[in-house]
Amino acid sequence: MRNLLLLTVVAFLSACATTSSEKPPLIVDISDQEVSYDGETYPVSTGLKGTGSVLGSNKTPIGEDLYVGKKKKGKYGPCLEVHGKCENGIEQKERYIEFHGTSQRLGVPLSRGCIRTSWAVSRQFYEEVPVGTSVIIKR
Repeated sequence: MRNLLLLTVVAFLSACATTSSEKPPLIVDISDQEVSYDGETYPVSTGLKGTGSVLGSNKTPIGEDLYVGKKKKGKYGPCLEVHGKCENGIEQKERYIEFHGTSQRLGVPLSRGCIRTSWAVSRQFYEEVPVGTSVIIKR
């Protein structure tokens, strides 16, 4: 009986570990001005000046080696930060690229490099997207 209980606990913990480590990525499509997460797609606004990774360029970085951090208080309230290296190897944390809410138009490039979403989506992402989640930003 004790061995059966132990096997049940081990199986349960293994299932939990597998589920938590398989978090879906945030995928930003610059050409469609959309972000996809966990089977849902939302409109965004990315950099008005296009794509790029240079500090001060006001461009949205492209890359697949990026991940999410969280910022509790910022200019735009709680938001997700983009960390990691973009396609040319430049670290993005110093650029302060964020997923944050806006009341401005979505679906067209208007930002200074950040990924703007609706206020509701920004709050949803802050609450639901775990730190360390992969971020893919593609043309």
